[in-house]
Amino acid sequence: MISSHSTFLPLFRKIQDRIPNPIKRALNRFYHWEYAGISLITLVTLILHFIIINQPGTVLFDEYHYVGEARSIIAGQGPVNIVHPPLAKLFIISGIRLFGDCPFGWRFFSVVFGTIAIVLFYFICRRLNMPKGGPLLAAFVFAFENLNFMQSSLAMLDVYMVFFMLGGFLLYLSRYQISSGLSLCLSVLAKLTGVFAFITIGIDWLLDRRRKFLTPAVIIVSSVLFFLVLLTALDSVIFGYWINPIDRIRTMLTLSGTMTFATAFQVAASTPWSWLYQPNFIFYNYNPQYLLIISFTVWIVTIPVLIFMVWQTIKGDRACKFGLSWFIGTYVPIILLVLVTNRVTFLYYYYPVIGALCLGIGVVLAKLLQYWKDNKKSKSGQLSIILVTGFLFAHIVVFVLFSPMAVPFIKWLPL
Repeated sequence: MISSHSTFLPLFRKIQDRIPNPIKRALNRFYHWEYAGISLITLVTLILHFIIINQPGTVLFDEYHYVGEARSIIAGQGPVNIVHPPLAKLFIISGIRLFGDCPFGWRFFSVVFGTIAIVLFYFICRRLNMPKGGPLLAAFVFAFENLNFMQSSLAMLDVYMVFFMLGGFLLYLSRYQISSGLSLCLSVLAKLTGVFAFITIGIDWLLDRRRKFLTPAVIIVSSVLFFLVLLTALDSVIFGYWINPIDRIRTMLTLSGTMTFATAFQVAASTPWSWLYQPNFIFYNYNPQYLLIISFTVWIVTIPVLIFMVWQTIKGDRACKFGLSWFIGTYVPIILLVLVTNRVTFLYYYYPVIGALCLGIGVVLAKLLQYWKDNKKSKSGQLSIILVTGFLFAHIVVFVLFSPMAVPFIKWLPL
């Protein structure tokens, strides 16, 4: 019997011989390039986004509000919904002006910012001195996490808030305090919940023994000053006249406070603590399938990963310190907000938290991978590589099944 190896190897060599030498050299350089992995992940994600960007051709879920408001502003009729700051709305308006009032125009900048956010997340992980391979593994999990991918696909506010939050984190870790303050200010200008990022930095500053006293003060003061100036300037573009920024902030907070579980009945609403112990989902659209859900591969390991990060934080692990600070800073305030004010919440409010979990998962996977390299011949070493490859494979399967590219896969879900 002729083996498949002996059959295909000569064919493979013939194909390889026909590839021009310049292309071979370019492929070889790319293969050995330090950023080849993250570039490939980013490119694949971007392609997937643009495959679905025009589907469906109608607004989905809260796109109804934000695209409608963008149309009103473009028509010179002013804003419709003044509960949110102006920055994210201006990006949606810019997309419509550049590409027309169509799905591509509505969602273009969401896709761009969501894709670049993966790169920012990767460099955050590198700054934290994660184990070898950890930043790439974490970025892979983050890029193909359902909630992250879905929110990066739609004309909603959250993707802009998360993008600038990640930028602020990266600049903070790079010790550019004023620039970090500006980026975090832009996060809040996209959506008010961006303010939770400051809590993350505050907690990390307390946990980090190498902290400098003035770091959080410089970030907060610079951010407040930037916010007051930019809010006034950006609001003037939307409203067509100047508004006192203090009055504007008071109005946004007042209107936001009226949206409670008691007064704003929403089928899609859910309590933040339920996101930990039961699968939650929001149907944005049925065909194609836009199903917002925390990827099961991330959801099911959340508690173990949090315990692991607490343990590693006690041992002084820098990445886990920041990851734990990130989780506490962006998730716990949502719970407290609901307990104190009964503010209505939705699953996509968990979007800023996803990065913290993916960071922790990246550390775990990298440690398992390193254990396998050190103990390849042992059963425990073989088990560790099975766990890593099994998790990554399952993560991609979950992504495909619940993505808009998949055949609708929702009949089995309890409705």
